[in-house]
Amino acid sequence: MRKRIKRGGAVLLALALALTPVTLQAEEGVTGQTEKSLAGTNEGQTSVDVRPADSKETSQTESGNTGAERSENTVQTEGENGQYDITKPIINKVEFPQNGKTLTSEDTLELLVYAQDMESGINRVRAEVYFEDGNGVLHYYTMESSYDEERGCYVLTCPLKSVRAVRGYIGSLSVVDNRENYTDWTMSDNTGYLYTFNLAREEDPVIPVQNLQLDRNQETVKAGDKVAFTFEADIPDSITDAHSITVEIKNEAESYYRSISVDLNETGEYSASFDIDSYTLNGKWVLSGIELSTSSGNIPLVVEGAESLWFEVTGNDAVDEDTEAPVITSIEVDKNGEILEAGDSATIRIKAEDNVALETSNASLSMYAAADIADGSHYIDLEWNEEEQVFEGVFEVTEDTYPCEWYIGDVSIYDTSGNEAYVNEIGWDSSATYPWYVQVTNGSTFVNPTYTVNISFMTLDANGRWQETERVTKENVERRTTLEEAGISLPEYSSNYEGIQQIGWQTSMGREVTSDMQVVENLGYLYVYAKYDKLPVYLSYRYVNADGEEAYEREEAPILMSGDATYSDVETYLKDIPAPEDSYEGLEFQKWEITSYYQDADEPLMTSNNISVSASYDKNLGIVSFGYLDNKDEWKHITRVYPVEKGSTYGDVIKQAESFRPDDASDEIELTGWTVDEYAGSITEEVMDSYGYINLEGDYGDKCVVMGTRIYYTEEGYQTEDSDTYIVDKGTSYQEIYDKMEALDMPKMYPGLDFESWDSSYDGEIEVSGARITSYAIYKQAMIRMLIDPKFEDLDGAGMGPEEEVEFIKCFVVDRGDEITLPSSFEGYENVTWLNYPEGGKVTGDYDRTFYGYVPGGSTQPEDPDEPTEPEDPDEPTQPEEPEQPDNPSTPEQEEGTKLPESAVSGIITAIESTDEGEDISVDMGSATVISKEILEAAQGKDVDIKLNMGGYTWTINGQDIKASNLKDINLKVDVNTNAVPSSVVKKLAGGNPTMQLSLAHEGDFGFLAELSLNVGSDKAGKYGNLFYYDSDGKMVYIDAGVVTADGMLSLTFSHASEYVVVFNEKQMSQSDVPSDLQPLSGGGADNAAQAGGAARTGDEAPAGMMIAFMAAALAVIAVLVIRRKHSVK
Repeated sequence: MRKRIKRGGAVLLALALALTPVTLQAEEGVTGQTEKSLAGTNEGQTSVDVRPADSKETSQTESGNTGAERSENTVQTEGENGQYDITKPIINKVEFPQNGKTLTSEDTLELLVYAQDMESGINRVRAEVYFEDGNGVLHYYTMESSYDEERGCYVLTCPLKSVRAVRGYIGSLSVVDNRENYTDWTMSDNTGYLYTFNLAREEDPVIPVQNLQLDRNQETVKAGDKVAFTFEADIPDSITDAHSITVEIKNEAESYYRSISVDLNETGEYSASFDIDSYTLNGKWVLSGIELSTSSGNIPLVVEGAESLWFEVTGNDAVDEDTEAPVITSIEVDKNGEILEAGDSATIRIKAEDNVALETSNASLSMYAAADIADGSHYIDLEWNEEEQVFEGVFEVTEDTYPCEWYIGDVSIYDTSGNEAYVNEIGWDSSATYPWYVQVTNGSTFVNPTYTVNISFMTLDANGRWQETERVTKENVERRTTLEEAGISLPEYSSNYEGIQQIGWQTSMGREVTSDMQVVENLGYLYVYAKYDKLPVYLSYRYVNADGEEAYEREEAPILMSGDATYSDVETYLKDIPAPEDSYEGLEFQKWEITSYYQDADEPLMTSNNISVSASYDKNLGIVSFGYLDNKDEWKHITRVYPVEKGSTYGDVIKQAESFRPDDASDEIELTGWTVDEYAGSITEEVMDSYGYINLEGDYGDKCVVMGTRIYYTEEGYQTEDSDTYIVDKGTSYQEIYDKMEALDMPKMYPGLDFESWDSSYDGEIEVSGARITSYAIYKQAMIRMLIDPKFEDLDGAGMGPEEEVEFIKCFVVDRGDEITLPSSFEGYENVTWLNYPEGGKVTGDYDRTFYGYVPGGSTQPEDPDEPTEPEDPDEPTQPEEPEQPDNPSTPEQEEGTKLPESAVSGIITAIESTDEGEDISVDMGSATVISKEILEAAQGKDVDIKLNMGGYTWTINGQDIKASNLKDINLKVDVNTNAVPSSVVKKLAGGNPTMQLSLAHEGDFGFLAELSLNVGSDKAGKYGNLFYYDSDGKMVYIDAGVVTADGMLSLTFSHASEYVVVFNEKQMSQSDVPSDLQPLSGGGADNAAQAGGAARTGDEAPAGMMIAFMAAALAVIAVLVIRRKHSVK
């Protein structure tokens, strides 16, 4: 079932009994006045008023209370009798007597919560406790809750018997009243979690599997057959929370897994059967493992001889199936936009059609509350009316229905093949309007959110580049207010680029923007583009140059196409583009092919079209990256190109590459061969496409070569890094490398920052060479920096170059939690345009921040300024600061991004908590780009994949890959096909191969591993997408590689943010493929978890930034949750 939870800051309105409109008078803390009836009311209907100024107020009593910290403007109307409770409960205090103690399996955790709700009363108190097993794996439990009359508090407990962990913490706590108003308690601060404990761990017993057999062992099977594993296992009575045994098999060629669980029984004899159907992949299937599943994690059973148990599937060739989704043709709500009260109902009718047949027995929709409540969704089954050929459902209003707008936020209608219909008006597009809604009142109460609106209007300049011509910000805009009503005027049309005329305004997805557009969610940042009578199209060409490297060229000016142009028109245009002049010897150019993602050739082009095209040749290219330790004691990557005939496999290329030995390999340690990563090893039999990428890392026998990197603030305030190379035994722990780095001499750091420790977030053992292990300096205070440079004015490529070259830098050291007021100008920089200046200049030292600005037309700073002097302190006292440092260019700011509404966060957390291990939670992020700290904390340690659909790309985060103890909000916005890295650098790196640039809005370490999936074009299928980042010295560092799937999807793993270049090649590249003049000054490379970016950006926890990414954000912040179980046999 899909869930979408929405939230906004609430303005609480009361319905007056008068029939004429009245003015809304905000209580203290609410600015501005509006005169407005309930949206959807007609003349003569009940209007909106507010409560008397002397009416009752309720406040939170603890600073840690999330409800008190929210930046909501609240006008509350509360009558004397029968008023619906819209007040949050209060948490007075929380006690954890076992905090910091070491406990045993005989103990029971006990959390005491003193809370109250004076109106509807408390409905539930919920807390989650997380356990870490010592290997970075977390498991969580929901604590049992009861009320203790004698102590006058809620007691939440969790027995520790059978818990297998070495430490734990209580990660979340919320109190919900009987009207779904809720309050969260702060569970962590900059020092980490506040409620922690240790456990005296007991080792898991060794459980052998006996008499293991496969009935069709080493046989060939086909669709319709069944295979069964039988075995015996004696589960010790000491494991009291075990519930099943899971058997997992793996397809060797495709790295695809299937599993089945069988319940425990008293006999100890088990049978696990797998059905072979027409969708089971061909190839050899082997036993991957057998595990005992418990409530506190899985225990691997000891299996001997597993490698000899396998079967092979044949005959399951690709089958034609219906992949066309049904189409919803109409949605009708009989009381759409009207005011409903208890006892009323609204009938919903939905018509749909499909090319084959609709699934009429399984359809539903969800209504969502616009107000900020704990349970803000209402599920409605849709019944099929055969006579009228329509789905029907009813939204019923009861006394318990929260008084706010309820809107259709999700429709689930499928065809018989499982394809799901999509509704544009409630989708993730920035122009989603949510036009189907009702407004529920209870007595005189109606809760209506307000939003902050930020709109940037974009037009083409005289050079054909998009520029921001106007920016508008409006606060406290009520839901359903139009842009015109909010006082936002659309700019006059302008046509600065020759040959086109502006005819309107539209979103990035091509939806018309008018003054009648309603505000239905927070407009984090909406980019509104000029609509012209012709479409500007920007083409980027990728090919292989004479040196065997991927090269890129971009047309500086856009080509102009008709307003209804499609990708087919672009294909026609490309037929007249000649072959590249600089081509690799022995390759015969065939044609240019579009590599940007699109569904079909007839698909219309969008507002701003950046289209990548690639040269197609008569031969395929195996592009192999070799990573090794060179004679300068630096980990180096070089690339070699192996042209092969069509039909060659990846294995054919690997065989050719295995004999290669670099001339500059280190004499200190013997390079015995090359290690093929797991993915490359799994595709050796696959036929390679035009570009095939293979990554080979040096094999040094029982030794490994790794890099240790420390990142910190210099005396001047720049974020920098130093790196060292270590030769260690295989199996050496990450902690040993952290210990070696900690033993190094301390670098000089920025005055006023009190160094506390070096971060050591990652654990595990080193098994392959080439890993980069990064450690960040942790300070007692926060570092707030202001950077000014003229390059920040250029949206297309600002901030290139090392951080030390910024023209102006000013630093403030701020105690954690303290607030300061930043200056807006400095001597010589009086008229600064700030890209991310905080409202009122006020900023809190909760984490490191960097603010970026530029002076239009240039600064008044002299070319040879006098020695800088100490600028004036900001309004609030700060730590002593370093003087201004002139004559340095700049790094762009970490874009804060658009956050999900708090109710969406709450809903996602609830979904995570209620989701079983091994399931997926898919979230359509709408215009939101930030995953909150709270979501990460909720998922941490749990084997649940959180899939964040960001529109044109998807991030996947598994809870077990969330390692950091100091998690924070992370902006995961990605700009594709940027030009933050100089074209000369890209060309030299790519060597003629196609490339693509990625700009990640966040700066620094994520604190977790995340897989980014995006479509790069099916023409690249089979090729490697090799990921490099552009470091603070203007060098390129190899990070990771992934193979493009048949449908053009590429997945790469990240743990940091940076400016990146993806080089598409037939081989997997490595640091050795980077030209010598682009090799990092202190070594390069990264492990397969993409532990990079630390040298590439500036901001929270990372060094120099490359570019400010500006991308069209959505009009609405929407979260759609879809929980799906991973493929398994049941």
